Amino acid sequence: MLELKHVKKAYDGVTKESIKDRIKTIAKEFHLTTILLQVPSVEAAIKVGDTISDIKEGKNAGLISIGVLEGSSLLGLSKEEFDLLSVGQKTKYMHIAEEKYRKAGADYVIGDLRGLLPLLERIEC
Repeated sequence: MLELKHVKKAYDGVTKESIKDRIKTIAKEFHLTTILLQVPSVEAAIKVGDTISDIKEGKNAGLISIGVLEGSSLLGLSKEEFDLLSVGQKTKYMHIAEEKYRKAGADYVIGDLRGLLPLLERIEC
């Protein structure tokens, strides 16, 4: 887990991009699955997870909650099993898992973590 204290929204595009790039580099280099950013208010925080419990935790805390499909136990398959599926079968499994996230209260659902930054830019957390 990586913890960053007193992170503020960057208003300068270059600064914003450099912060994002550095976080991605650190996460990749140290194989991090969790990055904790201390923010000044709950309105500036989100919960991202790959389980129903993650979504419920986020909602109970009053956070925007984002479900991640790839790698989620909701799919009921190992990575190897998932990789062997046809595109149509993968779509079916992902759709079922997305419905479960939505029923649990997820505000957004993304296919994998590559979709997180574009989503955050769109919703401006």
